[in-house]
Amino acid sequence: MSFSSTPKRNAYIKQILESSFDLVVIGGGITGAGIAWDATLRGLKVLLLEQNDFASGTSSKSTKLIHGGLRYLKQLKFKQVYEVGRERAIVHNIARFLVRPEKMLLPIYEKGSLSRIMAALALSVYDILAGVGKVDSFTYHSKEKTKKLEPLLPLKNLLGSFLYAEYQTDDHRLTWTLIQSALIKDAMCLNYAKVNQIKTDENRSIKAVCFEDTLSGEIFEIKTSLVVNAAGPWVVDVISLDAFPPQKELLLSKGTHIVLSHTKFPLKQALYFDDIEKKRMIFAIPKGNTTYVGTTDVEYTEDKNKIFSSNDEIDYLIKTLQALFPQLSINVSDIISTWVGVRPLIKEPGKDSTEVSRKDEIFISPSGLISIAGGKLTGFRKMAEKVVNLLVKSHFQDKIGIKRSSGTKNTLLDGNSFNSASEFNSYLVRLKEQFNHLGIEPEVASIFIKRYGDKMDKMMGLLSDNLNGNDNIEWLLETEIKYGISHEMIYFPTDFIQRQTGMLWFDRPTCVLKKEFILSVFALEFKWDNNKLSQERLKLDQLLVSTLDFKD
Repeated sequence: MSFSSTPKRNAYIKQILESSFDLVVIGGGITGAGIAWDATLRGLKVLLLEQNDFASGTSSKSTKLIHGGLRYLKQLKFKQVYEVGRERAIVHNIARFLVRPEKMLLPIYEKGSLSRIMAALALSVYDILAGVGKVDSFTYHSKEKTKKLEPLLPLKNLLGSFLYAEYQTDDHRLTWTLIQSALIKDAMCLNYAKVNQIKTDENRSIKAVCFEDTLSGEIFEIKTSLVVNAAGPWVVDVISLDAFPPQKELLLSKGTHIVLSHTKFPLKQALYFDDIEKKRMIFAIPKGNTTYVGTTDVEYTEDKNKIFSSNDEIDYLIKTLQALFPQLSINVSDIISTWVGVRPLIKEPGKDSTEVSRKDEIFISPSGLISIAGGKLTGFRKMAEKVVNLLVKSHFQDKIGIKRSSGTKNTLLDGNSFNSASEFNSYLVRLKEQFNHLGIEPEVASIFIKRYGDKMDKMMGLLSDNLNGNDNIEWLLETEIKYGISHEMIYFPTDFIQRQTGMLWFDRPTCVLKKEFILSVFALEFKWDNNKLSQERLKLDQLLVSTLDFKD
């Protein structure tokens, strides 16, 4: 369905109100999206409601990695290494254009947190448990070879390094792709739909949910007896709408990442290295014209809707970089963007955010409200499978046509028609030829395919329709915006630069340079008056400022 105008959104909401659902999912992050996708594949009729834009919370604020679980080995959590390592391979297969192999370099220094022997042992166990193939198996390199792999690393006290496999992803695009995959299987998903009431009957069992369409202010009611709460950091807020008070507490852990120009931090190879206190491991990852670094792990107790990086966190990341790369003279003024999110962890008495388990947990209210919290990006598919298994067993055991087992392990996500690396590469070669024919730098095709996969077939048609020989950047921006409005429920410039493109973090200068052009395209598409245009300009300005607004 096209979502290119407010009338069409209203028609979609009318369709929702006229439909019946087996299940309502609250929360449009990676967990809720995964549950909706799994449930639809089993034959359930699903409605997903998200209070803001999809993936606008934690699910767009990760380190952008589908981890193999190496860090769990330091805690001797072998089962988790096995599970997440195997899961990584599955997610790569079903979302090949979004989840890609990324070689990670682990330098070994004298007096580091990992000795050469311990690192070799850990990586050997890691490769076995995670089912790492021969191509991606770890290799050891002398300090001379390490210097060739990453020339920026100082030689002093360097013993050597290990090169091992992780997988890079685009977390907000992965979340949207799950939503998109659920939609084509007849789920109904709506962003800017805030659930503000869970109604119960005389037995205090759920009978309906009420949500506000925050774009119009209207309130709607959906009859349902089955609700899954996958609201991430807001999971306790949703439980508070229930007839029964929350029995669980969340501990919110704040993680900040900083983005530097690749010119300032010209990293050749993704790195995983000790922080200044040798208590945590830090990632530094090249991406396009930038290099990003993270993350922190700080307990957060303030407003979940207004999260800012603290000066202490920024100082910690900068000092960590200065300690390993003193020759670069990296300072706070070199940061071109940041992002910060909170991880919803299950609170454990006596433990701080660095000690609390990242394991997910399901808890069920006496009213029947099913909530899930905790977990990590890598485990989204297994978390969804666990929830839907529970639903099917408890509510749909005898319903004809409902599949008992999950089909997500072998079902390619929408946009991923590639069964192998060679198929993906062949598609990319053709795409580069098409870009070149239109007079656009062929390498831009590599950026676009990582967002849209085989949906680029539609994008190429739009590019041709919007032919513009004056400014290729504006030509591409206008095409992407129109595509997002028509096909991805994009309503605002702030959605576009975050969820659809990630420009806010990885191409902030273009956001600033082309801000008025971006606004003008939205204004034309949605027929905004000057007052509405001014409001959206203010929201966009505030968002751009927030990425460099650090608090004490």
